[in-house]
Amino acid sequence: TGKITPGQVADLSADDVSAELEHRDGTPMLLDVYATWCGPCKLMAAELKGVSAHYTDRVRFVKLDSDKYPELSGKLQVQGLPTLLLFENGKEVDRLEGALPKDQLIQWIDSKRKN
Repeated sequence: TGKITPGQVADLSADDVSAELEHRDGTPMLLDVYATWCGPCKLMAAELKGVSAHYTDRVRFVKLDSDKYPELSGKLQVQGLPTLLLFENGKEVDRLEGALPKDQLIQWIDSKRKN
């Protein structure tokens, strides 16, 4: 959709996240639902930068502020923060709650990716 730069994490609006979910080009998307006041979310933001650089254009990385966009957070059934949701072709493949270090994130993504 042009909103995401390969190898970087894009902080998008709810409308843009919805558009990315509909953009089914076969590239998986990792969505980080966070809040600015959340300590673990801040740790996760730093880890995601390294993970996104690892995958370059093989996975799209997106952040969504749950306080700014509570309707989409609710629709996605986010219960805790941060919540990471992995999508393939617009469908949720798996989710994690809480912060993980870079190596564990890469291992989780690789174990869930279909391509």
